[in-house]
Amino acid sequence: RASELVGFLENTEPFLTALARLYCRRLLEAVRRGLRQDYILHQELLPHLRGKVDWATHVKLQATQRLEFPCIFDERSEDTPLDRVLKAALLTISPNLVSPRMVSVVTELRHAMDAVTDINPSPDLLARIRTDRMNRQLEPLLTLAKLILGNQNPDQGRTSPLNRSTYALVWDMNVLFEEYVGRIAARTLDGQGLKVHLQAAAMHLATETQRQKPAFLLKPDTLIQSGRTPLAVADTKWKVLDAKAKDLGVSEADVYQLL
Repeated sequence: RASELVGFLENTEPFLTALARLYCRRLLEAVRRGLRQDYILHQELLPHLRGKVDWATHVKLQATQRLEFPCIFDERSEDTPLDRVLKAALLTISPNLVSPRMVSVVTELRHAMDAVTDINPSPDLLARIRTDRMNRQLEPLLTLAKLILGNQNPDQGRTSPLNRSTYALVWDMNVLFEEYVGRIAARTLDGQGLKVHLQAAAMHLATETQRQKPAFLLKPDTLIQSGRTPLAVADTKWKVLDAKAKDLGVSEADVYQLL
């Protein structure tokens, strides 16, 4: 998704499981809007006329005195190549989802796509499948389906000359940098008998005098203590410094927060 729409979450589940949940949510949104139906060509023997008659075949049937017509007709159906690929991706990743809520979502999706044929698409079919102006909104979903069915991981996702789209892992660098600095500090100072606490909430900035209640809880990124005595506090910021700028590109707000 576009980066501004992505929330940063902590999770210990395998990446493929997270990808499976993402795909199911996007597919459920598409299914609830309604899968696109296309006209599919059918050739069937019917006891009544429908569409046009395959007269050459009909003459042969008359010789056997069968009271049926070989009809050729178009019928709107959800059983399109695109929907088959989307369902194939769903069936591929569903074993990775074991939570009751996601199992319920998969069951709903399989029921909604019951009219779509189960297939095991070949690489050639995946390369040919495209969206058009009528279903362009499904392009991100199709990209995910191709990645799932292509068994690609983030390192190998851009090696195929047929598909230059892939997914990426994005971290909130402020959170990552804060954690990194804290762990390095803990490793360095532990041998000196000092304790390092991350996001320790132990003190307040002020006291509300009328009710004598503490206000403005302080949660420094890093608190260094000797026993119970605080020796230092630190605030971490992930910034790309600008050596040419007078303030190195650090904003006043960052400095105020630290103070």
